Amino acid sequence: KDPQKRAAYDNPQPQYNFNTSNMGGFEDIFAHAFGPGFARQQRPRNVDVNIKVALDFDEQLTGKSIIAAYRLRNGQEERVDLDIPPGVKHGDKIKYDGLGDNALPGRRGDLYVIVHVKNKAGWRRSNDDVIIVQKVNCLDLITGTKIKIETLSKNKIDLTIPKGTKNNTTFNIPGYGIPNIRSGVKGNMLVTIEAEIPNLSEDKIRLINQIK
Repeated sequence: KDPQKRAAYDNPQPQYNFNTSNMGGFEDIFAHAFGPGFARQQRPRNVDVNIKVALDFDEQLTGKSIIAAYRLRNGQEERVDLDIPPGVKHGDKIKYDGLGDNALPGRRGDLYVIVHVKNKAGWRRSNDDVIIVQKVNCLDLITGTKIKIETLSKNKIDLTIPKGTKNNTTFNIPGYGIPNIRSGVKGNMLVTIEAEIPNLSEDKIRLINQIK
């Protein structure tokens, strides 16, 4: 019923409650207005360092232990032991916490290692699978044969080629690919057969013509 209280009820005004005993200057004002993370985001931080590491194609299978050397902004050379995990692929960027620059007070920056995988003749990678092309005598494709395949780990395994196998047929050998970087489960080895035409004597060519 009070007219002043009625006016205040009809026209509410924003209320600000500043506790002057607990204010730390402009940082606290911005934190109050924009959220507690605002002031922290404005503080300068140590920069991250990016380096490149070269791996042989086979080292995607096993990973690699390296001693990385890089220079910080103050001119100091940093040397650290790093384990590149199995399963990394070309272009991967691996983060190592707290190994970056330390020019400013507080937490160090991070180190990022960019992986460069060298090519290997006759091999390529697709996801966690490895793919090779295996040349086989075209006559062996007709009659069937058994060949030795070298895996990425340099082991030899037998691959049976059934008679009548066509050119560009691909055989899937499970578990001989590259381990997944997260699960550790190995991909497959895909072997694509390429028919190879042998050099035949005239006698052998006549025999083939007789069979035809």
